[in-house]
Amino acid sequence: ITTGAQLDATHCIRAARPNYYDFNRGVEGASLADADDKLYTAYAKSMELAAAAGVRTLGFALLSSGIFRGPRSVEEVLTIAYRAILDNAYKGLVEVHLVGFTDAECAALTRVAAA
Repeated sequence: ITTGAQLDATHCIRAARPNYYDFNRGVEGASLADADDKLYTAYAKSMELAAAAGVRTLGFALLSSGIFRGPRSVEEVLTIAYRAILDNAYKGLVEVHLVGFTDAECAALTRVAAA
């Protein structure tokens, strides 16, 4: 976690996302389930850092939802994101925004949020 610098934000949390293609190829014996765990952990750790900093409003660029999602569907990786955020919500948190950049991502966000 760093300052927001030139952003219109007080903090910036940089989360490392898994590359599902590496996990799908079994790099170092890893599996897609391992990638799912790493994705969940990336969101969960970001939530933990935000809580420690007293962040009330949080925005996420989608992690592993584009070219790095491998064989997973957009809905699958977004479901992991939603679960991690809901599981790690904290007192004082007001809003969390998941930001889609493509029409397909935005449509998938709407579907997953409604499920």
